[in-house]
Amino acid sequence: MIIDRAYDKGLLKYYVWAIWYPIFYWYINALVVIRAIPKALASNRRRQFAVWDSPDRGIGIS
Repeated sequence: MIIDRAYDKGLLKYYVWAIWYPIFYWYINALVVIRAIPKALASNRRRQFAVWDSPDRGIGIS
């Protein structure tokens, strides 16, 4: 940072805000997980596996 400070003026303000990105990212991620787990557990009463059925796109392998 000391070497590049002549070329990167005002870079310090980004270091101040850089710490908030991971904090908000993990906070929002935790809220989504807390919200999704009870919903997923309540809806899994049938005990069946989810299967992805890919739609036919009309592309044949020759």
